[in-house]
Amino acid sequence: MNISFSISTGEWEAAQQAVLTHSPGSDYDNSLTPLYDLLYGSLQLSEGDSYLFPSNEEGLTYAILDFACALARSLLSQGELTLKSGEAAQFILLEQRATFTFTRNQEIIEITCDRGKSTPLSVPFDEFRTAVMQFIKSFLDNVKAKAPGLLEWESTLPLKHAEPSSF
Repeated sequence: MNISFSISTGEWEAAQQAVLTHSPGSDYDNSLTPLYDLLYGSLQLSEGDSYLFPSNEEGLTYAILDFACALARSLLSQGELTLKSGEAAQFILLEQRATFTFTRNQEIIEITCDRGKSTPLSVPFDEFRTAVMQFIKSFLDNVKAKAPGLLEWESTLPLKHAEPSSF
């Protein structure tokens, strides 16, 4: 399984400017505005030759910061995947009007999204866990290199606390 994203230089520059303009704990930060205002880019979840968003193999445009924080808040605790067999985790990206659902049935994770012409993915749990951890690590590495101040905001704490220790 793979969770891939691409964020343009202009989006990173806007994030850097937001960090300079708005301090941690500011109204901007506390309103959660950064989550749906910054770091838009292409997002794709895939398993082999199957894509969650098959109409566009590049994926759909999402606020990647919002997706990463929602994924961390919904599925991770102290860098470990918390979804148990028989459970489902769901989060909504309000700005994109997209609901992602992750359902664990024993050792298989079903992934669905109600935006676009998405096709459900079925992924072995261990592959899903690895993909989530690699995505979080890759995204955090990019944030630390390009706009590290984002991780000081209250609105991004779930992401900061979800950093995988084993990758």
